[in-house]
Formats: sequence, structure tokens, C-alpha cells
Amino acid sequence: CGFSARTVGILKEIGIPFESVDVLDFDANPFIREAVKEHSGWPTLPQLFVGGELLGGADIVRELHAAGELRPALQGAAGLERGAGQVVTEDAESASTYRRGTVAMVDDPERPVATTICRTLAKSFDLYGLRVVDQSAMHEGDAGALEMGLTSESHFDVEIVAPEFEGLAPVQRQQRVFAALSEVM
Repeated sequence: CGFSARTVGILKEIGIPFESVDVLDFDANPFIREAVKEHSGWPTLPQLFVGGELLGGADIVRELHAAGELRPALQGAAGLERGAGQVVTEDAESASTYRRGTVAMVDDPERPVATTICRTLAKSFDLYGLRVVDQSAMHEGDAGALEMGLTSESHFDVEIVAPEFEGLAPVQRQQRVFAALSEVM
């Protein structure tokens, strides 16, 4: 899977030792694919656990890596010296300031899933920013999508800004989005 390959690539780039389990190898790891989803309450794979806690999936790993926050989180879990790579948080006043940005709603009868995602998120959150990008073409023939009977509009990249996410960890923010979209996904 491309998401797993990207996540493994990021972890190798960081250079901190990690272990992986091939959830698609049913002979070596029977039932692990569904068990890990049930254990974490997270619907997608891959899943990165740090110190026994779910850090997130491919999107969160990519986001934390881009922000320079992944290495310090993994170093702390590995018991390595953090040094200058420590994560510095914003002060409370600047962290709670939101600015309205672009809310790009999809409303197209030929794109029913993207339209439903936008409408559902608009009802569920006070949107300060929204961008929904259909990435289905990049995943043509994806085993997970085919397994669910999806042939189009199967993969989306959603960027959302809403005050409801203030103070939440990335995995908690994504869980809120997944909960709002539970009937769509």
C-alpha cells in the first residue's frame, strides 16, 4: 500500500528503530488487520503506535514529519536524548487565535461522495477552512477500496480548520473528522 510505504519511508529517513507487522500476510498474522483497527478505534492502516499509544496514521505521520514534530516524539519514546529537537508549543493566546480562510465546498451531482463529505463537515464543524481533494485516481485498483466495492471517489485528502480542534492532538482531530463522516466512510 502506498500509505504504508510512505510511512515506512519517513520512519527510515528519521533513523529511529521501529518494528512493523504485515497485516496483509494472513498466514503469519491471522486476523491482525481487523484486530488492530478494533484495538485502536482507528479505521485505516497503517497505524503508528508510540509507547503503546496510537500516534496516528499515514496523514498524521506526514503532517508531524513536515512540522518537525515526529522525530522528537519518536526520540522520547525510544528513550533517546531529545536535545535541540524538542517540540516548542505556542503560547496559549496565539494558539487560540483562528482566522477565517477559504471554505471550498464541493456541490456537484457528478461527485456525490465529495459533496456529501463537504455537507457533512459543514454541519458538524464551524468551518474556518476546508479543502477536499479527490485522490481516487492515485489509488486505482487499491485492494481496500475494491474490497468495499468502490470504483470511484474512494480516496480523499481533507484539510479542515475549525475551532473545535483547539488543544487536540492530531489523532484526536482526525478521530473527530472520522466520527462526523462515519456514515459516509
